[in-house]
Amino acid sequence: MKLRRWLPVCLLLAAGLYSVGPTVTDAWADANTGPLKFNWAFVGYSTGDTGGELVSIEKDIQLKSGDKFKFFFETKQSGYVYLLTQSSQAELYLLFPQNLGQYNTPPPPAGSFYIPAGVNWFQLDDQKGQERFYLLVSTERLLELESLLKVYQAAQGAQKTAFRDGVLKEIKRLRWKHRKFKKKAERPVAIMGQTRGIKKATLPDAAAVSKLATSIEANNFFSRTFTIDHQ
Repeated sequence: MKLRRWLPVCLLLAAGLYSVGPTVTDAWADANTGPLKFNWAFVGYSTGDTGGELVSIEKDIQLKSGDKFKFFFETKQSGYVYLLTQSSQAELYLLFPQNLGQYNTPPPPAGSFYIPAGVNWFQLDDQKGQERFYLLVSTERLLELESLLKVYQAAQGAQKTAFRDGVLKEIKRLRWKHRKFKKKAERPVAIMGQTRGIKKATLPDAAAVSKLATSIEANNFFSRTFTIDHQ
């Protein structure tokens, strides 16, 4: 699946339920509750003919072509968020920030945002396979990762494969660096009327996505990897 085929869509009729695969979510975080605090959600919505359910994706999952998904973040203090995906064709895309240059100014302030923004959602195309997502949140800017991403984005042909592997190795190195801080504080956000699955006849708005957020507390660094088994 190519990113250009992940079509942002407005409110559409959707139906069906997600089928959760037997894979395991991989998460790392600093042990001590400290300056890194944020709420986040990775939420999906299936398409079909019989109605649908908004689902909080908390583990790796199996989805089908046409299914939609969206991310929500609410940071409690300044920090750096990186969200990347590796497509089923092994291509890397930076979903957030849209431009690394926006981190050249002072650290981003606390606030909330959606990926993609507004009423748009990502939608899986017809290219099946495994789609992997890498989330990294840090109190410090990850300059080496940014440098490798810039080189990868500028590369052409066979060089792109080598530089892609360099980005993935850097993600692994960062996770390994924080391996002794594997313990994390993670819990659902307490929101009045919140449910873990919201049944709707039409695709819910962004506010419904934020209601499925999870609260994260870590010292300096948090990382999580998801794999979508795209059927």
